[in-house]
Amino acid sequence: MIVALRTSPAEFDLRRGLLRHKPSGHRVIFDPLGGSARIEAECDCALLRISYQQSRELTEAYHDWEETYWRVVRINRDFASHFDRRFWPRLATHLERVLQAGLAAFERLNPARRSRSVENTADRNTAAPPMPAE
Repeated sequence: MIVALRTSPAEFDLRRGLLRHKPSGHRVIFDPLGGSARIEAECDCALLRISYQQSRELTEAYHDWEETYWRVVRINRDFASHFDRRFWPRLATHLERVLQAGLAAFERLNPARRSRSVENTADRNTAAPPMPAE
């Protein structure tokens, strides 16, 4: 796990304050007083004891991982969240603005055309011969 923290940092994340190895689902619980670390897992790996020396090395590797990898990931996620808008609402808003601008420009260019098209439609409806009764 120590080697994996250093060579494959993207395989780990923090969930509920625990270091989690995503592929295996194993979690590491660190003693807040710096004494030891233990593995929490759904398999028999949880039965393994971590020696004092391994615990110190794992804690050190964890702190390095947190500083060099996880902190950057967290900052990037926070930054991206400031601009996170879902695609479909953003697209709908954009299309609505384009449509409104296009209609406004069309009406500015042809203000009489709209009233003529309404008159022509009314003339066509009244000028049509009645349908023969069957």
